[in-house]
Amino acid sequence: MLSSREKQHVLLASAAFYLVGNLVWWLISISTESPRLAQDGQEDIRDIVSTPAELTIDTVQEPAAESMPLALAHQQQEADETYGSMLTPAVTAEDIHLDAIAKLSTRVSLKLHHWRAAAHKQKTHVRLLEDQLWRAETSEQNLAEELDNLRQKTNEGLLQLQHWQAVAYQQGLKLRDTEAHGQRIQNKLQHCIYAVQHLKARHRLEALIQNRTGELKSLRQQVSDQSFQLQQCEADQLQDTQEELHSLRQQVNDRSLQLEQCQADQLRDTRTYETHIRNMAHQLHSLHQHRDWSIVCLSCLLLFLLPCCSWILYDTYYQCNYQWEYLEREPDRWVRYTAEAESLLEAAHRRGQTTLEITSFKYRYTICLRAKTQTNCATSKIRHVRRVRVAGKVSLWREMGQLHAEKTKLESAVESYQAQVTLISAEKAALQKAVEQLQHNRCHYHRVLLSQFPLLPPHAPVEARELPWDDPKCTALVEMFHGSMVRHRLNYGSNQWCEKAKVVVTRVCEVHNAKKQQAYENARGFASDQCAFRCTPIQGVSALKCEVPCAGKDLNEYLLYHGTSFQRSQAIIRLGLDAQRGGDMTGAMFGKGTYFAQNASKSDLYTTCDCCLTDSFRDCRHAQGERCVLVARVLLGETHVEKAPTADTRQWIRALDKPDGTPHDSVTGECKADGGAVDHKEFVIFKDDRMHVQFQIFYRHDVSCTCNNCLYRKQ
Repeated sequence: MLSSREKQHVLLASAAFYLVGNLVWWLISISTESPRLAQDGQEDIRDIVSTPAELTIDTVQEPAAESMPLALAHQQQEADETYGSMLTPAVTAEDIHLDAIAKLSTRVSLKLHHWRAAAHKQKTHVRLLEDQLWRAETSEQNLAEELDNLRQKTNEGLLQLQHWQAVAYQQGLKLRDTEAHGQRIQNKLQHCIYAVQHLKARHRLEALIQNRTGELKSLRQQVSDQSFQLQQCEADQLQDTQEELHSLRQQVNDRSLQLEQCQADQLRDTRTYETHIRNMAHQLHSLHQHRDWSIVCLSCLLLFLLPCCSWILYDTYYQCNYQWEYLEREPDRWVRYTAEAESLLEAAHRRGQTTLEITSFKYRYTICLRAKTQTNCATSKIRHVRRVRVAGKVSLWREMGQLHAEKTKLESAVESYQAQVTLISAEKAALQKAVEQLQHNRCHYHRVLLSQFPLLPPHAPVEARELPWDDPKCTALVEMFHGSMVRHRLNYGSNQWCEKAKVVVTRVCEVHNAKKQQAYENARGFASDQCAFRCTPIQGVSALKCEVPCAGKDLNEYLLYHGTSFQRSQAIIRLGLDAQRGGDMTGAMFGKGTYFAQNASKSDLYTTCDCCLTDSFRDCRHAQGERCVLVARVLLGETHVEKAPTADTRQWIRALDKPDGTPHDSVTGECKADGGAVDHKEFVIFKDDRMHVQFQIFYRHDVSCTCNNCLYRKQ
């Protein structure tokens, strides 16, 4: 049995052993970068240090069951049972200390077991880190070797630099005697260097320009070839279509002539037939009168003839003078019975029978002689029957039969002619539809053709290239120009309307201005970025609308006309349209901007001819002089429609804002037909980069022209 002091020594030794173990594990955790284990070790150390020297059963806690191995847990349970059985009522403080020491030893053993497992994992991790460290050291050695090579090359370069510096220093020593001369030489050398650099840059630029020029030439050649092929294909297709249309029109005319001839023949035959019918009716009436007179005569004779001959005469009379008919179709379609059926009916009528069954045309009928009806035995259909006198009219009935046959032939001919007329009408409708489709395709082709910008290099000179007459653009522009001519009033405020202008186009030029074209394309791109989906469509615009590119947005781009003086039109080709000068000569009803029209006859009012030296259109008195109207591509965008101009609208320098605060892009002057103040629509642009002149149309008024402009200029 140990003494109390020895037990305290044992307890202190165990605590010291536990403390040393925790310290060792804490050091291992710090060395292997395991903050969690180090924190656990520090907490255990704090628990041991804070434990008093004299422990009791209440201060000793059992280890957690989750971290205790199964074998140690069984040992702990057996030890507890053993210690429980050994306890007696005479338990002393030394025994309590021994139990606490045993439990503490078990806890220390469990902790040591847990720490060994963690230490094994940390050793494995340390080996992996050592492997990575070895790889890093190997990489570092390779980098160090490469760095040594670079340093060696750098040293060689420095040696060469020092050599060249020494040479330069020697040259400097030689040139130091004549410093002014050396300075001049240095300046010349610097100038030469700049000249060489400039020359090299110029050579590179010239080579680049040559390459770009070659590419541009090849592209132009390809475009021209494709355009020529497209024009040739379009011309061939148009020629074939025109030939086919001409042949179809000829066929329609031939069919129309045939139809008219057939109708005339039919009308003549019908009139002849009606005349013949009237003659036959007159003859029939005469024969009826003759028949009645003959009957009267025969009746008188029969009264005086012998009774023996009466029956024979009566029989002969009735056999020759009566026939039986039934009503086939209302109102007067009567059909004669067969000869056999007719004889049976006549015999029954003589005998005074009331009913009779006969067979006529392969059908069985029941005839009621009293009610004059026939009943079909198979279908029970009832028809009317009549007995008609026809004595002496055999030739008449033959002629009527012939006329009936001729009428049937004429009806068949009329039906065939009507079928031909229906066929010709269908062909005519198909031809009209084909012509409309061709016109639509042609208009679409012209719109696509006129919507394309010419391919121009950035520094191309400004020029107006005259288009040949067979160019599709020229054809489309001339047609569009003539189609936009409308009637105008004799003067402002007049109720008299003049005839449309009769003009003759003399030439058409395409404007090439690369800078203005690029500015317009940039403005269009900016407007496309600002527009979410598409601009609001403008109602009632008859001008040619530019083709919207694929995956592009509809920005309301139109080809519109602009009228100005002959001299100023040439300057506009070079400098472009200036919105700030808008309204100087013509007034500014809708603000100070550039005005456009969808009708060339409206722009014609503001032009001067080539004989005039002034820019005022009011002073031009040459009715037949050559004039020029500009065709511009205008980006209307979101436009403000103005119907009632006032004094405030004349002072506008930009379009009004929308209700949401965003500005409009242009102003549209509404026409009187839609509630506006002008006879024909006007469009106003306030920004120079939103309008670009593409074509010039030169023309003259015809001598016989009686438009409002010619009447004014001839005064």
